Amino acid sequence: MNNEKGNADRRKELDKRLKSAERLRPKQVKQLSSSQRGISIAFRMTTELIAAIGIGVLMGLGLDHLTGWSPLFLIVFFILGAIAGFLNVIRASETLANTNDDAGTPAPRRDEE
Repeated sequence: MNNEKGNADRRKELDKRLKSAERLRPKQVKQLSSSQRGISIAFRMTTELIAAIGIGVLMGLGLDHLTGWSPLFLIVFFILGAIAGFLNVIRASETLANTNDDAGTPAPRRDEE
């Protein structure tokens, strides 16, 4: 019982120290420059496209190996992966186009303005 009270006191003291340290810590929010933001967006789009195509190719190779129909599934799943990748890129670019550059929050629709 005494040990529990000691733990509670230590926890309260630690909470006080953490709160005081948070107040002293400067609020550092790194803002990306426009070129850094552009590179970040391009990297994201490229990654989404390559990942979708890669998954399609791996699935196609796996099914080709299991069935013995060598190039059929590779070609089909490559095409499906490319389509999925382009749809992901289009969806992400629409999301980025609908955000404010300053705050990163969704921009109001034109009929709401």
